[in-house]
Amino acid sequence: MDKNIVGGFAPPGVEMIHTPSIKFRSLLPSEVDVRPAETNNLKATLLLYQDARCAQNILDESVGQFNWQKEYYESNGLLFCKIGIRDIETGEWIWKADTGSKSNIEGDKGLASDAFKRSAVSWGIGRELYTAPRITIPLTEKDMFSGKLSQTFSVSDMAVVDGTITKLTIVDKWGKERFSYSSAKQNVAASSTPILSDEKEIPRFTSAHTQSNEPSSSRIEALKAFCSEKKSEPGIDLIALKAFYESYMKPSKEDPSKTRIEAMSYLNLPKLWEAFLVNRRNYKST
Repeated sequence: MDKNIVGGFAPPGVEMIHTPSIKFRSLLPSEVDVRPAETNNLKATLLLYQDARCAQNILDESVGQFNWQKEYYESNGLLFCKIGIRDIETGEWIWKADTGSKSNIEGDKGLASDAFKRSAVSWGIGRELYTAPRITIPLTEKDMFSGKLSQTFSVSDMAVVDGTITKLTIVDKWGKERFSYSSAKQNVAASSTPILSDEKEIPRFTSAHTQSNEPSSSRIEALKAFCSEKKSEPGIDLIALKAFYESYMKPSKEDPSKTRIEAMSYLNLPKLWEAFLVNRRNYKST
């Protein structure tokens, strides 16, 4: 008889059993797929996925080929996949299940694969992908063909701590870095390419650098570093970038002794940049 554990408690009529804890390893960068979610001529929003074969390999590595199995079944018109792992102490099978959605390419096959991957996530395999930051990449003409995205992307580096992605680097098909994220606050070597000609040295931060409880002066440094990094991106609107920099270097209305960026208690430069571009386009269109 199959026995189940739900949230650490046995439901009525189901016997509670002891199951050793299983900790699955994090995905390797080469095991993560990168696919576009939204695309226009200006930018692409990317999502991270795992492949079904990757989840199968991790199950083989962690519990052994003869200690896990999968089954498919229908419920309320939906296809479910359940993955069972054998309790090595009792020999009983513990099951976790989830449903999926059809892919645009493979239809029913994609549905079965997606259900399996989601079931694997319920066991903890690939769950860290749900902690990924928002990945938005500016596009150039070289990334497009006949109005559609022809560029491909992959993960070149990824670090996971306590089930959360703490570092992520995305490159294009030519190996050029297009996105970098790090949750750790760190000072990097000063940049030699300041945003304004009269600036001397600018500390380099990652493009997703976030300031929260730092001295206000470091927010100015982060702004300079962000703009300096943006300046080197292909196809960047330098006029808009300079306007963005100057806008946040203006005196704050709340405290004229500080700049706008200094007066902010929380700083997320990538989101501020995106919002600035949207507002700028809306202003020009009116």
